[in-house]
Amino acid sequence: MKRDLRSTRPMFCAGLLITAAAGGCNAIIGLEVGELDSSTGGAGATASSVSAGGAGGEGGRGEGGSGEGGSGEGGAGEGGAGEGGSGGGNEALCSYTREGAVRAPAGEWGKLSGLSVVGLAARDGEVTALIKESRELASEPTKIRTGFSVARWSASGVRDSAYGTTTGDMLGSVSAEHLAVVSDLAYVAGWSEAPLTLLASGGRCTASAGADTGRKPSFLLALDAQGKCRWAWSVEAESNAHPLGLAATTDRVALAVSRSRATSATTDDCVLGAADQRGVTDLVTFNAGGRCRWSRALGSSAAVHVAEVIAAPETGEVLVVGDYDAPDGPLDIQGRTLPRAPDRDLFVARFRLDDGALTGLIPLTAAGSQAAARHGSALLPGGDVVVAGTYTGPSFSFEDDCPLLPPTGDTENSFVARVSKGGVVWSRGFGDEKRDQMVVSLAVDGAGAIYIAGTLEGEIALGNGESLTAGADELQSFLIVLNPGGNVLSATAFAGAGTVGVWAVAPGATIRDPFTIGGELTETFSLVPSDHSSPASGEGFIARVKGLP
Repeated sequence: MKRDLRSTRPMFCAGLLITAAAGGCNAIIGLEVGELDSSTGGAGATASSVSAGGAGGEGGRGEGGSGEGGSGEGGAGEGGAGEGGSGGGNEALCSYTREGAVRAPAGEWGKLSGLSVVGLAARDGEVTALIKESRELASEPTKIRTGFSVARWSASGVRDSAYGTTTGDMLGSVSAEHLAVVSDLAYVAGWSEAPLTLLASGGRCTASAGADTGRKPSFLLALDAQGKCRWAWSVEAESNAHPLGLAATTDRVALAVSRSRATSATTDDCVLGAADQRGVTDLVTFNAGGRCRWSRALGSSAAVHVAEVIAAPETGEVLVVGDYDAPDGPLDIQGRTLPRAPDRDLFVARFRLDDGALTGLIPLTAAGSQAAARHGSALLPGGDVVVAGTYTGPSFSFEDDCPLLPPTGDTENSFVARVSKGGVVWSRGFGDEKRDQMVVSLAVDGAGAIYIAGTLEGEIALGNGESLTAGADELQSFLIVLNPGGNVLSATAFAGAGTVGVWAVAPGATIRDPFTIGGELTETFSLVPSDHSSPASGEGFIARVKGLP
């Protein structure tokens, strides 16, 4: 029987840190960005010459894509001269790895913060972080509750003391899982272990969680320019409601949420459809003032799993990326169908931001079983989408012109695919047949470089004789950076005493600019100075890493 990949993709924080505590010091491997050549093909930037460190001379290898570059269908870019190479020619999609891609990281600054940094967003040199916190209640000092805070650091590593919000002395544990920052607003989505009451008054919100009833309501908070609560919305179901994805433009915010049984929301301007015991997944949108604009049911939460929501303001759309099960026949979403899927397959749905009309539904079907990673999708310049996740099965492809994805055996490997409105432009697979490799976060910089963070066991072959390899019984972290044509640019190890887990990446404008990583560690990490006299399990960190010189 086929495995449901979602059941093997937990929040890796707990598992990674438990592994570290039981197994001792693990080396963590990540990757530092290389450089994208400024000469790219078409508005979609589908293929470009790999430069940096002598890669430019490789530009003549391969024929590139065959589609229209401007539409993101895989058009080939004209190879420019790379640093240390002669350049020229068109580069094949998802072809080779530049020699000497592995390089040591160089940090600009690092800070400890909370239990774990689970979300990052960079804007105008500043970085906003969503931080998991622990709380000791004054009324119950023996009980530790979880909460969250939102904080902001300058480009030089100075924390803005005037900015931010925290859950404070609330009853019950509260978890925030999604962060979106646009213009002067920030949005946070999460859930509570107990019924959550959110009240907006005079531009501020108060929140309280009552006694635990076994239900987990979801919430959406809008934060103003100072990080204070501007408005709030929550939905409570008779069983559970869980946030699945969050995205925002300057005047819209979209939230995907799953809910089961009877449902109630804090406002009645957004009509949610009837729920049943199996659960329903919805996409809900609000304007910047908190007024609900529309909601659309995406189907049964057992059949449709949303991994990410992406805003595309240039086209006036909101994209939903996920995977689905349809073993008995086609699956209907808003009058369009996804084909029968004996195994779990992927999809990308496009909705118009103004009215919620479904404008496109793309199935990504292949042999075996695929699951999109939570936080595992992003929008490329020109409108294409990059999707990453895990897969099982024999060697296969998404029917593009790239090499077959490596077989998984009885494990799970990671995939990355670029998807246009016409289908898959290119795809790559990373991993082996002995251990699991999983994606936990994906981001894109302003020039289209793709940053993929994940966990590594066993070996990931990068091509050209280079690979990332974890030691026996070690669980590591990785960060792979690709150019828009799917080629690996560079690799850097992020290692520490104990375990370092990288859960979020916020790129700069280009690969030359510093980028920020966030996560948690068990002991020490060279990019995060600390004066610990003994190991402290489960501490969050944020660190700024230099781009390519």
